[in-house]
Amino acid sequence: MKLSGKDVDFYARTGWFLSDHVVDEALIDRCVASAEKLYRCRYDRIQPWSSSRHLGTFDRPYTDRTQMRVDQFPSFHDDAIKEVVHSREIAEIAAQLLQTDEVRYYKDILIGTPAKGGDSAIGWHTDASYWPTCAAERMITIYVPLQDRDRHNGTLLMVSGSHQWVNRSFNISARFDEFDKLREKYQAQGHAVELCPMPHKKGQVSFHSSLVVHATYPNVTEEFQHSVVFGLQARDNRYIPSPLKRLDPSLVVSLNDEIGPRLPDGTPDLRNDDFYPVLYRRS
Repeated sequence: MKLSGKDVDFYARTGWFLSDHVVDEALIDRCVASAEKLYRCRYDRIQPWSSSRHLGTFDRPYTDRTQMRVDQFPSFHDDAIKEVVHSREIAEIAAQLLQTDEVRYYKDILIGTPAKGGDSAIGWHTDASYWPTCAAERMITIYVPLQDRDRHNGTLLMVSGSHQWVNRSFNISARFDEFDKLREKYQAQGHAVELCPMPHKKGQVSFHSSLVVHATYPNVTEEFQHSVVFGLQARDNRYIPSPLKRLDPSLVVSLNDEIGPRLPDGTPDLRNDDFYPVLYRRS
């Protein structure tokens, strides 16, 4: 998919972009089946780190569907989800938006969203807050809902353009219903606050900057929802030590750093081709 200059400029201005139909619906359906398979603890592959205490859902069935479920690194455990996460077409779109010649995998999650408005909204945050040991601001998140998604069943809601005026230490604990406080804060700083819901049709994929402020609506429908979400990194990303980690070495500030490969000096190796493969490189 070749993007236009207007598409790239739109992403640079807003911090988000919604694609046309990118993922085949048959693959989407396979991912739904895979999600339910993972929820029953059935895996295509098991990694040496799969049973790490840091991955709280591995080998734990998902039985309480009133609670949100987040499975870490599902692409390492399931073939269909890996096919989506490692999509060269998606990575090439990301590279065009990031204006980089190389894109690597960084991480992925599978989100199970309860029905009927229970524990289903994701609060206001930036993804960079969850990736505190990454130096690059040119990181991007890809959101792949496995059903049609709108404001009734948990689609994304962006604070358009906020990637240009938030910092990496943005508070990640703001609940969905606390937006008025954020609005007042940003308006007091002179920012025009524009909320943009992002409805998706099955097979559409959205991209957003790791610095844009966003949340998801609660799912108030009768249907359980599945989403695959993954982060990609541009060539210029590198590891930076976390000040919190220096203060308390036992603190987990990044799951990637805890389970991912390391260099001989113990530094996390973000260029490792096995864990962080190149998904697109412009020749």
